[in-house]
Amino acid sequence: LSLREKIRLFRSELRTAHAEREVASRADPGMTLSRRMIFFASLLGFPLFTLIPVLTHNVYHLAAGAQATLQGLFGAGAVASGIVWTWIIKREHRTRFFPGALMTLSMATVVLSFAPGLFLAALCVFTAGFGFTWMSIVMYGLIQESIKDVFISRAFSLLFTSLYAGTTLGNLGAGFLARYVIGAQPTLFVMGSLLFAISMRFFK
Repeated sequence: LSLREKIRLFRSELRTAHAEREVASRADPGMTLSRRMIFFASLLGFPLFTLIPVLTHNVYHLAAGAQATLQGLFGAGAVASGIVWTWIIKREHRTRFFPGALMTLSMATVVLSFAPGLFLAALCVFTAGFGFTWMSIVMYGLIQESIKDVFISRAFSLLFTSLYAGTTLGNLGAGFLARYVIGAQPTLFVMGSLLFAISMRFFK
């Protein structure tokens, strides 16, 4: 083959590979579902973690040590979730667990918005960590099972893009609402309610 023919063949192979990846990504319902879930969970759920310092200082009037403990409970909930759901989840029923995970995260956010004391707030933060990790376990397992090995790296890069895009937009929006519009607790209520409505919309 001449150099020109080799270049033409190489370009044709690149186009074919790109088209196959696009078809695989669009046709796979697990990938589409996971990207949506991780985006909305980080967009509307992560502000709970971000607004904890505001709640501890302005609402509960606690010192920095209590704030650190409260934030640490998110991680404790995540660890507990990892232990529980790695053992429970069955491979063939992963998608059935998505609604419960999102509703757990959303309800923890809503209840935290009017939690009157530290104990209930701590329980909400722990539950939020449990729910977010529950969703992540289901999502990552679903991706590994439904995407061909050759596309795994691309699939996870898209997932992490959705995760950090949602986190950035959610934190910016929550900060603006809490500081300039409605306050921290109403912001949590609005975001938790929206997340609950979205979970019902996707799984009705």
